[in-house]
Amino acid sequence: PEDRWITEGLARYLASLWQEPSGELVGAGRRDSPPEDLRGARALHRLRGIIGDSAFFGGLVRFTRDRLNRPAARADFVRSMSAAAGRDLDRDLRQAFDRAK
Repeated sequence: PEDRWITEGLARYLASLWQEPSGELVGAGRRDSPPEDLRGARALHRLRGIIGDSAFFGGLVRFTRDRLNRPAARADFVRSMSAAAGRDLDRDLRQAFDRAK
């Protein structure tokens, strides 16, 4: 599905943060990871750089709280992150995702 990158990308990115204090993406060059997985993780890393740690992690808290035990779409993610950042991030997220190819 189109929004698979949200869950797969979040899983990969957050796992890399847990494993690497530097924030470098662990396994970014590995061939056993689906492309969407890495692309989503790279897009999230770019988004974090754009909006900063406080808004990024605040947005993740908001997103998981709002979508707990329910399916989530890209629009839900953008809405949560935008609320945390205090501005519309739709364009920023599109650019981050496009550049993460």
